[in-house]
Amino acid sequence: MRSQVWDDLFMSSPVLHTRAFVKVQDGCSHFCSYCIIPYVRGRSVSRPSQDVEKEVRKLVDSGTTEVILTGVHLGIYRDESGVDLAGLLRRISRIEGVERIRFGSIEPFTLKEELLSAMAGSPVFCPHLHIPLQSGDDEILASMRRGYSSSGFLNVLEKARTFLGEDVHISSDVMVGFPGEENKAFLNTIKVMEKAGFGKVHVFPFSAREGTPAFNFSGVVDSREIHRRVDLTIETGKTLLDGFGRSFLGREMEVLIERSGPHAHGLISRFLRVKFDTDNIPGSFQKVKLLSFDGEIFEGVQVK
Repeated sequence: MRSQVWDDLFMSSPVLHTRAFVKVQDGCSHFCSYCIIPYVRGRSVSRPSQDVEKEVRKLVDSGTTEVILTGVHLGIYRDESGVDLAGLLRRISRIEGVERIRFGSIEPFTLKEELLSAMAGSPVFCPHLHIPLQSGDDEILASMRRGYSSSGFLNVLEKARTFLGEDVHISSDVMVGFPGEENKAFLNTIKVMEKAGFGKVHVFPFSAREGTPAFNFSGVVDSREIHRRVDLTIETGKTLLDGFGRSFLGREMEVLIERSGPHAHGLISRFLRVKFDTDNIPGSFQKVKLLSFDGEIFEGVQVK
């Protein structure tokens, strides 16, 4: 029998020194047709908010400045006392020493106005959201049991940009070759990717999982065709990321240094990597002017 109570697991030091992942939710009750997680991990369970706050304070004391809240289905976080993700974000934002907060992957149908308002109202929440699209075709989305349409997805992104700014980085996941995905459906996904204005895109070929409804779906796509579509989707994603990155050229951005010299590396708040020369130590912040972008990493110069 699977437990519906959160196991107390604490991280006393950051994994990445400057950044730490804090898991606040596990399991899933959504049952997408291709996903095995609800069957092997059980229904959604949320970690008590006071335990999350306690762990974040320990992490800050050991040198963490950036916290990433994660979960299998993060957006439905709600502990037994009724604290939801918006409330948890507000609480962690008040902890002294937390300079940045990010979310892991968050489903589009959980991005309600209250949560977006909490993000916009937090002085330390980073303007980056990873929102899985999976498919841009309405029939495939229905077959996947995703719970939204392509137009609904785009409406969520529009609302997110209203709260977080037009230059918020929206990254995504796309699944290619789902059963029944004809070429027209695939091209619909490419169109939605372009309309969405994504930055980073992770592309996955459909893989049938025994025990899920999709395992027995008809309309299996030929493996060679799946590989072709994956390649095209990856290329589309690269073009989108390149365009998004280049929109920041010439701007001065705060970089959280993760490692130093001869070239320092770090992240701007929009979860894009920067390389530049500096004597500053990891864990510190440095303002950097972004000079070039190679499709993955900026090169910049330290602003004195």
